[in-house]
Amino acid sequence: MVLPLILTSKVSWKGLVVTALVLIASLLIYPTWPFVWLGKIGTYKGAPPLFSLPLGPILLLALLKYRDRRACLLILMALMPQRVIYDQLALLLIASSALELSLLVLCSWLALPVLLSSGDWVHMPINWQFWIVLTLYIPALIVLLLPDIKSFVNRVSRKTVGNANAAES
Repeated sequence: MVLPLILTSKVSWKGLVVTALVLIASLLIYPTWPFVWLGKIGTYKGAPPLFSLPLGPILLLALLKYRDRRACLLILMALMPQRVIYDQLALLLIASSALELSLLVLCSWLALPVLLSSGDWVHMPINWQFWIVLTLYIPALIVLLLPDIKSFVNRVSRKTVGNANAAES
């Protein structure tokens, strides 16, 4: 899940140097970790949320704001194969206020009752990808599109009020 973050962030020399130093330090501490990691990703069974039916394709609405870094982050994350929970943590970066962040965190907990009643992620109704898209990706999409939704509602309500006033005259 690092790739969407790298592709949507500004890269600085300082960041590159710190990354290189951390990589070198990790190799000094555990020199064989890249081989262990490569051996483990062969059994990776993640799924891209964008292809999770029926809700996944709705995430393409983020393309309406393709110039917004947060929209690119959402789409790139939705294209990455994912497992449950931690792979979606970067979606919290879509929030631009404490209220939006609180909304995303609250929504992230909505799947918990379903999970507890199902016993585990494998036995959830429909499938776990559906619940990840419903409780994490769709709220992030709403937060992203909320200013445009508010603007649209205001325009429609002004037009409706204007038409009602004209009809009364």
